Amino acid sequence: MEDLKIPIENFNSLAPATKISMQENLRKNLSNARVRQEEIDVLLQDFSKIKGLIGNNYLVCTTSGSSGLPGIYFFDAKTWGSLRSIVFSRLLKELIVKRLCRFSRIRWTMVIAMREFNITYRLSRDLPLFWKLFFKFDFIDITYPPEIISSQIMMSNPEILHCYPSVLEPLAQLKLSGRLQINPDYITSASEAFTSGVKDLVKKAFPTSKIREVYGATEFSAIACECPYGRLHINEDWCVVEAVDEEGNEVAIGTPSEKIYLTNLINRVQPVIRYEISDSIVKLGRDCQCGSKLMGIQILGKLDSKLSFKPPGQAEFELSAKHIHVMLSSFSAINAYQIEKISESCFKIYLVTNQSKSQIDLSESVKNKLKEYLESRSVNGMIIEIEYKVSLGRDQRSGKVKLFIN
Repeated sequence: MEDLKIPIENFNSLAPATKISMQENLRKNLSNARVRQEEIDVLLQDFSKIKGLIGNNYLVCTTSGSSGLPGIYFFDAKTWGSLRSIVFSRLLKELIVKRLCRFSRIRWTMVIAMREFNITYRLSRDLPLFWKLFFKFDFIDITYPPEIISSQIMMSNPEILHCYPSVLEPLAQLKLSGRLQINPDYITSASEAFTSGVKDLVKKAFPTSKIREVYGATEFSAIACECPYGRLHINEDWCVVEAVDEEGNEVAIGTPSEKIYLTNLINRVQPVIRYEISDSIVKLGRDCQCGSKLMGIQILGKLDSKLSFKPPGQAEFELSAKHIHVMLSSFSAINAYQIEKISESCFKIYLVTNQSKSQIDLSESVKNKLKEYLESRSVNGMIIEIEYKVSLGRDQRSGKVKLFIN
């Protein structure tokens, strides 16, 4: 395929792509004819058919489907290697150089969704032989109970531990109670919102570990990496991220976006150009104590999720993730939350807390704040239930914690 050369001043004039448009025209969006339509049809009918290579040329992954529509993405060996290199060079360079000088394999434990479609699992599992000389990977399925995960982690005694934030929270509690005895050099996290409450808890439990967050997606697995000063920096030499409002206009620095447009600069098999992702971010500028001039960002997460209700005798209304995030993020005692629709006039909030405030006081404060919001929208009589949990329920396919349960 010939290079597509677009003057940078005209880049924003390109129409954005969506998951629906890319998946409906999947074969046309691939740059190499060696991927046959019959192979694509098999994958569309049954994602479990994803096994290694397609046509002995390309690796295939799918999105988790947490947004309701899974997508299929193709990668060649060069792209695969570049994705690994970004994470290693931006996050772990110091540790890797230190360990390799000692000629010892680095122990790396991944607590993730062990699914064939999962890009993080595939990037770590399907290593070339050369990489296996330097890294020893152990995998633990994220669906195991925290106590089992903890015991398996202790057996691995990792130098690098990678977990979803919703797993790190109970592991940090086990560490503080003395039941988890490990001291990894690095703890990395991705795939879910890493709230300040959970991050502070992890830092308290693992004071000598370097905590690093990675923001990514199947479309590009390392959009941003956290620096030693706690700021996520976009890997702008590998991707382009536009923070835009609902109409697609770029927002100013410091303003939360409605979504982002992502352009992957390294995948030449399946070009991803101005691809719409329903994540809200805030661009923070280029000044950072670490010295990097890459754009800093704050991740607010997927705030387009909604639950619809129609209380008796009242108009239908929507409870959006954006408004819930604004209200509940103000409570420092809340580490994580999940909302389930019980009926048209009732929803339940599941809370995971750091126990810095009594449950009775916290429940009343949360209910009052939500009722004030609902009344401001002329919604009355909604029943709000609150239940405290040690951990939140996971989506069986993706392994992630879903914000809303319908």
